[in-house]
Amino acid sequence: MKLRTMQGAKQEAKTYAATHALNKYVGFIAMIFLLSSGVLKAQTAAPTTSSGGPSSGSDSLEEIVVQGVELEDQVSPLQRRVSSVLGLEMSVLDTPRSVTEINAAQMRDESIVDVTDFVKVTSSAYTNDQFGGPNSPFIRGQQAEVFQNGMLRTSRSDGQPLSFNSVEGFDIVKGPADVVYGPTGNVGGYVNLVTKRPEFDAEHLTTTLTYGEYDERKAQFDVTGPLSDTLAYRVSFEDIDSQSYYRYGFDHSTDVYAALRYLPNPQLTIDFNTEYFLGHYTENSGINRPTQQLIDDGLYYQGTGVSPFTGPGQDPRNFLSVITVTGVVPINRSYQLVSPSDRDKGNNFQTQLDATYHLSDTLTLVNKSYFEDYSQLQLEDSQRYNNDIQDSYNFEDRVEFQGKFSDNQFITGLAYRFIHVLAYQDFYNEYLNATDITGNPAGFPITTNLFGVLPISGSPPNEYYTPGATYNSANYPNSISGTQDQTSNQAGVFFQDIYQLTSKLSVLGGVRADLIHENLTDPLPPPGFAAAHAATTQEEEAADASITYKPMPWETLYVTVDFNESPVTTNGGGFSAFTGDEIVAADFHIKNWLYETGSKTALADNTLYLTNAVFFQKRSQTDQFGNVSKIESLGYEMEANYQPNKNFSATAAYSYLDAWLPDASGGLSFTENVYDAFAPPYGDGVGSPNFNSLPTGRYRLPGVPSELFSAFSKYRTDLGIGGSLGVVLTGPMTTSYLGNVQIPTQYSLDGSLFYETRKWAVHANLYNITNRKNWIAEGGAEGNDLITAALPFHYQASFTYRF
Repeated sequence: MKLRTMQGAKQEAKTYAATHALNKYVGFIAMIFLLSSGVLKAQTAAPTTSSGGPSSGSDSLEEIVVQGVELEDQVSPLQRRVSSVLGLEMSVLDTPRSVTEINAAQMRDESIVDVTDFVKVTSSAYTNDQFGGPNSPFIRGQQAEVFQNGMLRTSRSDGQPLSFNSVEGFDIVKGPADVVYGPTGNVGGYVNLVTKRPEFDAEHLTTTLTYGEYDERKAQFDVTGPLSDTLAYRVSFEDIDSQSYYRYGFDHSTDVYAALRYLPNPQLTIDFNTEYFLGHYTENSGINRPTQQLIDDGLYYQGTGVSPFTGPGQDPRNFLSVITVTGVVPINRSYQLVSPSDRDKGNNFQTQLDATYHLSDTLTLVNKSYFEDYSQLQLEDSQRYNNDIQDSYNFEDRVEFQGKFSDNQFITGLAYRFIHVLAYQDFYNEYLNATDITGNPAGFPITTNLFGVLPISGSPPNEYYTPGATYNSANYPNSISGTQDQTSNQAGVFFQDIYQLTSKLSVLGGVRADLIHENLTDPLPPPGFAAAHAATTQEEEAADASITYKPMPWETLYVTVDFNESPVTTNGGGFSAFTGDEIVAADFHIKNWLYETGSKTALADNTLYLTNAVFFQKRSQTDQFGNVSKIESLGYEMEANYQPNKNFSATAAYSYLDAWLPDASGGLSFTENVYDAFAPPYGDGVGSPNFNSLPTGRYRLPGVPSELFSAFSKYRTDLGIGGSLGVVLTGPMTTSYLGNVQIPTQYSLDGSLFYETRKWAVHANLYNITNRKNWIAEGGAEGNDLITAALPFHYQASFTYRF
């Protein structure tokens, strides 16, 4: 204990110094932006906010706002009117919410290839490792929902990779979804994927080939053009065949996307798209035993965990495993808790149909339909995590009636959603700290001494899962929310209105009511027991209100209050799982409040765009055990976007986030304290995992940096030769609820060199140029069991040709 006390004092001193330096650096950057704002106001002109644009109400690129810059090179968020925030097409300048737009130019320039890259562009978007499959973004400290063109996609957590093959832009919205879109399980924020749309002007064929260090190989082909004066198409194909820096890591996937746009007359627009993804991959589960010594000095405690629940001749790893440390050695950062036999796979089919009919100059009727079929299989025996989502069907249809008048805009409508999920899961036999990853990986899989699990009928050997409900059985005492056979129906009605009180002042109000009916059956009851079954019908309500004031045409000030009831969501996108053998009504009535105020400013002929937001949010989160915990968060966000001409562009973002559990207790973690895993003198010998309860108290949300800063700049000469430089700086963060282990302030510096012409382009991307030994938090329940070593310096080269 004395050793850990001294280490804690040393770490506290380090953290204070790093935080002080971070505050000075961020304060200096903020001062520059404020001074720039004052100087540039004299040059300011009102932003161009055309009321036209695509007749479909889509979020496609529509107008040049910085003169002299080609549309495909515009990085200004003012170039695209969005409907994914309030349901009505609006410029982000006028939208009373914190929202960041990322377009195709930024995806290319800043190398945004997965959800962890959003942190390069926007505030409050640090995404933790999620068991090595960070495929759901995190916003304001919570897993975010993913929408596609305004329709909710299936939640995937640590599931299959999220392909960006079909995507040409993102809307990153902070806070809960608007009343138009209905209740969601996560309310910290959401990302709307803006898919590629067909083009009518001419035939375009683009091919991009990418090769990166560690044998990363990717090919993408995109073709679009008119089939007639009223019909256009687009097809994109992507194939990835990549190995990995991490031991036994790989990603082999194929994605095909197709879209049609039909304009039979000036009043009617029909958009259709469909996509199929197939992937085989491994999840980088990371390094276990995340001690402060591992983070600070790269030192790993060796030795195999021994459980009191095993006997002679048996695999010693089990519940309450204690490690007698046999050595303290530098760890190879490419190691992970993955064996050669671990494997994951999944497929995802989706299709979407949007029809927009302009009844008159002021009234519009819209119907949006979406269907998704999602499945995945995770057989990760080194962690002893099995997850089999055999069926996940998600169908939604929404009818909108919109009106736009001189002093009033409204949207009202009906929505229906159908969900069916059949899934099986087990993590109760995970003994993450017990395995010594410096040993032979062939011995990592845990296949014996499994407790409380059952095979699925017809499944291969070593596939076992936990029942979905609780039974009076000594051999099967556990239940897990990821095992379920669920069919649910949801119907909602909504209305929202924006009224212009004066030329400068407007108010917004919206309401929604939903009815959810869920039928739930346990598909894996223990032998001799009838399968648990339950059904429930629940109501949910939501309301929002905003006041917007525009003292100048180029500046917007707003205050927003949002209330909603959100449901618990589970494996495969379903609603509430069993509590015991029942569905608890409270799982559908989690009350969330958002209070947000902010400003948005467009300066210097729209070349500089600045946003500020302050927020306080009361929400809840559901962990792997089905526990619902209250979260309160207080934060500040600032973003800047500058593009004065075709040669130079820059972005910057800063956020401060204090998120905590105000009155929490219970078994929030697999292992209460990472040092529980080690026998004295390296630990206290309690054993891991132990699921020990924390005493009631206020706990900071782990895996979330208190401060986050990013900046990016790009310069391209008239000859097409150029380069870019970007940095991401994360403040200190705790790895677990206990908070005794911290990741200190870190930064990563990326850059690129390129040559671009109208027909072809070559890019060389350099990542982590200074080769920092950074760490990625696991966060939440696994923070005392796993952590991931971020990639070292590496490169990627791509060649693009346009026919």
